[in-house]
Amino acid sequence: MIKSKKALKDIIVVGKRVGDQVYYRLDPPFKEEARPLDCYPNCLTALISIYDVLYESGLGAFSTYKEFYEAACDWFNRKIKEGYTEKYVDYTNRFLRMNGIDFKAKIILARKSMADDLDLLLIKNELLNFSQKKLVPPIAVIDEHYLRHGQPLAGAHSLLLLGYTIENFFVYDPDYGVRIREVSIDEIKKGLSVYDYNLIVLIPVEESLKVERVALRDTRLTEFPEFGDIGGE
Repeated sequence: MIKSKKALKDIIVVGKRVGDQVYYRLDPPFKEEARPLDCYPNCLTALISIYDVLYESGLGAFSTYKEFYEAACDWFNRKIKEGYTEKYVDYTNRFLRMNGIDFKAKIILARKSMADDLDLLLIKNELLNFSQKKLVPPIAVIDEHYLRHGQPLAGAHSLLLLGYTIENFFVYDPDYGVRIREVSIDEIKKGLSVYDYNLIVLIPVEESLKVERVALRDTRLTEFPEFGDIGGE
């Protein structure tokens, strides 16, 4: 259940306008410039902050996003030494269970079944579908060295995908500070290919996420009877 009209307006924002087309994106309440080796726990905290606002998921043993972030940094920096998504998922689930947070991490293979390429329809229709009720922003674990230099490297970098345009993803990348930037879909594809196009998502332990329908209409989010008009600039 969404907390309030204000919460929804704060978390779903206009990312870009191109003519009559409006592209929406999520805006994480938690954003902090990266420290060394903290990109995954940083993105995980940003994702938890989104869920806390949209779905009242809570923070378990933690009182603030900052507390969650500091504990996650300590945990993952001690546990993860290689860039394998299976290890990210395993240690994420241990961390969430230890701290009373009722979500579990899951790997989604985001590669097309018949072609070695990223399945954009999966991301747009099943994970970041602002015209339906599915908002499950994924963490993309990429090999940034391969993305930049064309050669794989034993390591990984994490980004949080927040929305999309025709050519780009809206991305939270803590290495670039707190601003949300656009990254070419082709770049994300290339970086994901090293780790077999795996995305990491969080899902509730007991039940499916429930979010009020969000439908696009011109440059506004549609009206909710209980909230009134939540669209606009």
